[in-house]
Amino acid sequence: MKKLLLILIAGLLTACTVKPEPEPEPEPEPTPLSAYEINLRRDVLSLMAGYPGGVVDVEREGDRVYVITENGSRLVYDDFEVKDFETDVLPDLQDTMDVLYYFGGVTGRSTTDPGRIKPYTLLDALYGHEKAEIADDLQKVAFFGQNLNMNAKYGAYEALSAAVTELGPLMSADTTTVPYITPSSGTWNYRLISGTTVLSLHAYGIAIDFKFNSYDYWRWISTDQQEAIAIQRIADYPDAIYAIMEKYGFIWGGKWMHYDTVHYEYRPELIFKATYFSEAPGEKEPWYTGIDETDEELMALVERIDEQLTVETTP
Repeated sequence: MKKLLLILIAGLLTACTVKPEPEPEPEPEPTPLSAYEINLRRDVLSLMAGYPGGVVDVEREGDRVYVITENGSRLVYDDFEVKDFETDVLPDLQDTMDVLYYFGGVTGRSTTDPGRIKPYTLLDALYGHEKAEIADDLQKVAFFGQNLNMNAKYGAYEALSAAVTELGPLMSADTTTVPYITPSSGTWNYRLISGTTVLSLHAYGIAIDFKFNSYDYWRWISTDQQEAIAIQRIADYPDAIYAIMEKYGFIWGGKWMHYDTVHYEYRPELIFKATYFSEAPGEKEPWYTGIDETDEELMALVERIDEQLTVETTP
């Protein structure tokens, strides 16, 4: 009995001297993203969400990031070159999204040109470049007695059709809006931007000009008196008109310093970015703060972007 008691006491003493398992090392905190990397991811998400099925992926190779389109094009996001946009230069995607589009009223001539720099590499990849190629994708939109051609690829046709269903009741309720809207001055027109050697977005079938007015385009203005009339016209422009168009993915040329007040163009990537990413995330917030995190499709894009763009670092 004494021997058994000694064995039990020895066992208890041994158990008391067993070293506890060490606590697992905490996972290292991820390196915070720079402001550039945050904006890069937000731009890519805006492109992928703006053109579902058109912009399909993103890749990083060294210091270059490439946006991948449905037809396999690899478009440089940022070529890191300084450009003069008063000349006909080829912008990269970062250039075209750098100036944030904004919502709300315009009291006079804008001091920025949000969306005026065109993403030609993206447009060519999505819609084609040749006239016949683009023409194959056009469909007619009924526009208050007119039948207007719009591109049916990636949403422009559906967006204008939806906007028309709201512009009609607006004109009925507020007849002062009618002279700003109808008749349209045109949609598809395979032509260059006036005074340049680059295609207008009308050439791609993704732009519409509302009713013509000789004070609506900055290149037509030659005197201070004309300028004053043009700027007052922007200030007086009914907010409800461009609010409807923005709702469906169109940006308004009246918000450009180089104004084109009759002009709307389908740029859903800019509307997406302006809607969700107008402010930088907080210090502890993820880069995608602002979007609906219950949207599974959006969060799948976020996951893919992080997977493709995160650079592995050695401790």
